[in-house]
Amino acid sequence: MSIVKYLGTIEFYSLEQVATFVTSLGMLEDAPRVEIKYIPDTNTWVGHIVKGN
Repeated sequence: MSIVKYLGTIEFYSLEQVATFVTSLGMLEDAPRVEIKYIPDTNTWVGHIVKGN
């Protein structure tokens, strides 16, 4: 059984910001999982950061 811990939400205002964040996560040894969704109404991307152990 794994426990998932919600770490927070992050909002991006451009696709370039999303790409930079994802690239930075790739450099971490024990990176959290981020689920990113595009919100067309506000033209932003929202990432929900979670970590399982």
